[in-house]
Amino acid sequence: MVQRNSPVVFVSHSHEDKDRFVTQFATRLLENGIDAWVDKWEILPGDSFAGKIFDGLGKATAVVAIISANSVNSKWVKDELDAATVKRITDQCRLIPVIIDEVEVPPTVRHLERVKIDNLDSYEDDLRKIVNAVFEHIDKPPLGAPPAYVTTALDAIPGLTEIDTRVFRVACQVVMDEGHFAVNPQPIFDQLRQEGLSTVQIMESVEVLENRSYVETRKGLGAGIALLVVTSYGFDEYAKTYVPGFDEIIQQVIATLVNTAPQRSEEIVLANTPRILINHVIETLVSGGLVKAIRVKNGYVFSKISSELKRYL
Repeated sequence: MVQRNSPVVFVSHSHEDKDRFVTQFATRLLENGIDAWVDKWEILPGDSFAGKIFDGLGKATAVVAIISANSVNSKWVKDELDAATVKRITDQCRLIPVIIDEVEVPPTVRHLERVKIDNLDSYEDDLRKIVNAVFEHIDKPPLGAPPAYVTTALDAIPGLTEIDTRVFRVACQVVMDEGHFAVNPQPIFDQLRQEGLSTVQIMESVEVLENRSYVETRKGLGAGIALLVVTSYGFDEYAKTYVPGFDEIIQQVIATLVNTAPQRSEEIVLANTPRILINHVIETLVSGGLVKAIRVKNGYVFSKISSELKRYL
């Protein structure tokens, strides 16, 4: 049974190739979820042959042109190729030449990448190429991690310079180590100076980070910064960019909330996951209205888990 959203592929061919190749080829397309349009299956007694052919071409999302010793001399196939070429240009319909004989390729498809089938009884790899082309699927290996020496540049948060990113990353690492979002800035500044940044560079970056709501600062009695606070928004950007498996941590927190119905936030414990990450996820869910809770000294007391949250699993 053809699925409603199956791609329609018009199989252009010579009548002489139907029994030796086209019928079983089109059947295999159907077996791979492709609605193959072949005249013997679509044209009934009394139908207009030309009308049905061009109606089939009009519905097609792709055209597979079977190029053979028979088809290169067929006026019908030539007309179908001409129509498919126009449709390819105007409707972005994919035209896939499939060569089954040793013949000169017609000029209309000579510039296109084509599939050459040498054995009409065994062509699994060639069929896979055609199916992939119809579904626009590319057999390309996944992109791996870049070398270590470029990781920092690629991991920079969009909109921040490399120096801004370094300052922000060190601040968040201190927050992670200390377990709370408001920290003494001095250890942060000391580490950054050891890495070669000047005080002017550090302070300029802190100003930029504060203007963009990544951090907030609290002034002391003098002119310096007494407290540096990483905002919830800023920490979320840090976690998404630099914490491995952060999406999985979110899912684990949601699963625990939905499946075990804890009363307090400290009851949610995940192996090898800092408490501050768990608390941040909970705070995000509460602020987003997915969890109703009362803020207490050490976290939250839950009162209701929304139905919406269950759909995130």
